Amino acid sequence: MNHFNSIREYCLGLNIPHSRWEECDVRRFEDLMHLVPARVDPFRHSFYCVGLKLDGDGHAKMGLQTTKNLSKTVFVNSPLQEVSWDITPNWVGYYVSFTDNFLKLVDSNLEIAESFSFMRSDALVPLDLSVSEGEQYLELFRMMEEEIQENKPGAQRIMAHLIYTLLLRMRRFYNLSVSDHDGIAPDHGDVSLTRAFRALVSQSVNSGISSSVNPHQVQFYANALKVTSSHLNAVVTRCTGRKASELIQDHIITVSQTKLRQTQMTVKQIAFELGFSYPSHFSTYFKRQVGLSPAAYRKSPLRKI
Repeated sequence: MNHFNSIREYCLGLNIPHSRWEECDVRRFEDLMHLVPARVDPFRHSFYCVGLKLDGDGHAKMGLQTTKNLSKTVFVNSPLQEVSWDITPNWVGYYVSFTDNFLKLVDSNLEIAESFSFMRSDALVPLDLSVSEGEQYLELFRMMEEEIQENKPGAQRIMAHLIYTLLLRMRRFYNLSVSDHDGIAPDHGDVSLTRAFRALVSQSVNSGISSSVNPHQVQFYANALKVTSSHLNAVVTRCTGRKASELIQDHIITVSQTKLRQTQMTVKQIAFELGFSYPSHFSTYFKRQVGLSPAAYRKSPLRKI
């Protein structure tokens, strides 16, 4: 599976003219339809991307989510999430790509996944927009396009604030706050540890796992975060209302489902990549949580979102 570590590497891989800025890029779909393949197999990248689709046939997939049946939508691709598409080259709209570091032009302490919890790969649901909502988002993207094209002094800082405004508008649509979405209590130390734990779970599972470690156990993350497993579990439970082991389990199942739906990997390959010593152990684990074996789940109809 291709993994693009930078925006410019992504442009090169998809036959798109290179981006003007290293850590941010804005494109119109109409300008790219004759350049990019209409069908792209799953890949990953290491930056964020927010797309605005106002018209066009076919759909994009982001993890287990899809833009299918959404005529006007805003959708997100998060770092390390599996992305693919199967479209007709008639899409109308924009996308903006940016790194976590680029948004630090707004606030040096800003962490996207912390401030905008819907940007995490396990929470990305495409927005179904009305005509008027689509026009509002379109105005933001047009302003971003103007900044990057004219590239006047201060353009990158203005761009960062426009992206920040875009994310605030999306968060308002979701009617979320970080604390409401995560169920996290206000103690800063507990919040920081819980967020570090969830980020480490996502990173360890999404990036593929060495067989020399066991990312299914709370102890693995406790060691990495330099706390005891009992302390980590107590903090995570206090902040989220769920055990640390349950959050690990949920993420492993989500990644498993994505691989079964969107890749041609065998069950054996998926099992080893996710850190299971034996494919049979993975099959038992998956069936216990989902109610179907991995093979049966792969053949089952895709549920509507």
